[in-house]
Amino acid sequence: MDYWNPESMLTFKEEYCYGEAFLCYTSTGTKYLLKKHKITDDDELALIQKWKDLGHENLVRILDMKLDGNNMALFAFEYHDVHLDKMRNLSKSMIKDFLFQIISGLQYYHSHGLVHKDLRPQNILVYADLRSVKIANYRLAILTGPLKGNKERDGSYRAPEILYAYPGAHNHPAVDMWAVGCLFAEMVKQKPIFRGANIVERVDSIHRLLGSPEDNLVLHSTLCDFLQRLSVHSPKSLAAEFPDLEATGVDLLTVWVDFGTIFIYKLLCLDPKKRITSADALKHPYFANVGC
Repeated sequence: MDYWNPESMLTFKEEYCYGEAFLCYTSTGTKYLLKKHKITDDDELALIQKWKDLGHENLVRILDMKLDGNNMALFAFEYHDVHLDKMRNLSKSMIKDFLFQIISGLQYYHSHGLVHKDLRPQNILVYADLRSVKIANYRLAILTGPLKGNKERDGSYRAPEILYAYPGAHNHPAVDMWAVGCLFAEMVKQKPIFRGANIVERVDSIHRLLGSPEDNLVLHSTLCDFLQRLSVHSPKSLAAEFPDLEATGVDLLTVWVDFGTIFIYKLLCLDPKKRITSADALKHPYFANVGC
């Protein structure tokens, strides 16, 4: 099928500083998303070549891709217009199933040396049966440089190491796992747990819930002086924040010896080196009965 000459391109969908995206229709009325991305260096081209061959049931399918002579990559993606941010009052089992599928897609992605960098509810598609989800919008995965401002990502899901300006933090899979923790919490609370109109407010929002970072984390930051001037906060109990979750998801039972065994603590860990990986997350007891 020729995706590059659509029957109609009726809706201007999005515009990014690194490309454009349009909602298109085939002659039979099938919707798909056409995206254009300007390649800025050889590293991006290498990532695109790796990325185009990926295929997983929890990743939005790439229908076709081509490179033109003007350093422009063209992508045709399957399209679906129901996103996670439209879903409300999810049951515990649906939250668990959705979370498992999101992490499954990420684990496949990470195993191929890629980082999504833009996980948020608008980039999680929910399909008609309300049982399957797919990760969409991989545009930041192609970029090798630092994320640039609000155009690049919603700050509610941005990992603390990015806010702290750790060198190279945006290219580490740990930033995706932090975003998973934010999605998990948001599905339960039905609103973002970290908010702020700027970096100071976002960092303060994180510290108010999880406590101020240890000194060794601050010293690794290029914003060390700024972070040391912020108010010091003690961590709150996540069990109190999310009382409706099952014990292995967040609460603490006598059989658990420390907070490190509890899933949401593993995801929302300030230290990216201690944050749970996608591979280990799939093995967590929280998912013991997933799909049952």
